Amino acid sequence: MLKVKYYNDNHFSHSVSRDKMAAKVIEKIKVQNVLVLSPHPDDDVLGCGGLLAYLSEEGAKIKVVYFDDGARGNTAGKWDRDLVWQREEEAIKALRTLNVSEVKFLRQKDLAGQKELWHLVFEELKTRPNDLVLAPSHHDWHPDHVALAEAAEYAVSKISKNRPKIWSYFVWGIPPLNLIFPIDKYLKKKQSAILCHRSQLKVKPYDEAVVAMNHYLGEALGVAKYAEGYVEN
Repeated sequence: MLKVKYYNDNHFSHSVSRDKMAAKVIEKIKVQNVLVLSPHPDDDVLGCGGLLAYLSEEGAKIKVVYFDDGARGNTAGKWDRDLVWQREEEAIKALRTLNVSEVKFLRQKDLAGQKELWHLVFEELKTRPNDLVLAPSHHDWHPDHVALAEAAEYAVSKISKNRPKIWSYFVWGIPPLNLIFPIDKYLKKKQSAILCHRSQLKVKPYDEAVVAMNHYLGEALGVAKYAEGYVEN
């Protein structure tokens, strides 16, 4: 069962933006099984690396499933077989940094073009009861992320008993957030995990961009120096 404790707003400086968003600031999360749905190998640590570091530290059993093979993650955008193996190795190293022990690679291609993508999600949901599912946001700019977000929501709706909660994380663009998780304590672990994805850092400085975004959220919303944002569906 997912149990969440929220901060009292009096702990933080006033933020008109946070008040307007009606966003809740998370203090503690009690959860046993967490399923992370990641479009590509690196989206998980970019979007929710701080939360994963916290959850693993609290003893949660986390399983990360990567859907796309990531073969086009280069400056040319062309399929590269060798890049598949490289990105998988990088993902495993990153998850070890976060103390996540269970990972699966589905090696799909072009998620946005798969109408039955939800079946793959549903099969993962059936492997064990999950308290929390972390999935991409519908508001993400990347079509593969949006496709997986829609597939996740539909697959979870097909569960009749003990339906897990879904929290959406974002990588490209900022959705209308309703959950804020301060990550000051877990920032170094998140940064270390991101740095494991060397092939992708050659394409763009994702480490700098993501940390800057986390800094912006934390300071702008008046909750911490660094924070991650989520949408509870």
